[in-house]
Amino acid sequence: MTTDYLNVSPVAYRKLLDFLRGGRKINAIKALRDELAPRKIGLKDAKHAIEKLAHIKNITEVNGADHPDAMTLVSGPRIIGVTLDYGDGPVELDLEGMQIKALSEMHAVGLDACADMLEMVDVLKAISEGEKVQIVKDDEVMPNVGDDWHQENY
Repeated sequence: MTTDYLNVSPVAYRKLLDFLRGGRKINAIKALRDELAPRKIGLKDAKHAIEKLAHIKNITEVNGADHPDAMTLVSGPRIIGVTLDYGDGPVELDLEGMQIKALSEMHAVGLDACADMLEMVDVLKAISEGEKVQIVKDDEVMPNVGDDWHQENY
């Protein structure tokens, strides 16, 4: 593998730490491989990453060598909610609530503004799930990168 860091969800990261603190290294390795299933992490790489995490967190319940060259497990931010102001003062919403609010305000804000708000929800969800998000300005042409390019990449 060429990546130095493996990004896992905050929920998965806590689960891995719980397994390690309980001395259940094999469960942690399985959970990591399940979490990263679309990216296909090998057993050896998963084992080394788990043992490195245990070493970094000083979890002594786990036997295993320190693997300084192993990938480091990290957890990106999970967006739980946002504060929005639709002109009536700040309103705190979770992402689902933000979608509902955008749709319910469509009559007042218009279709384009509603579409922009729903797109913002998609972007926040992607960030929360550890996806890379790219900004494309209106006057820029989307790059021609073949079949790998998806509309979610902007």
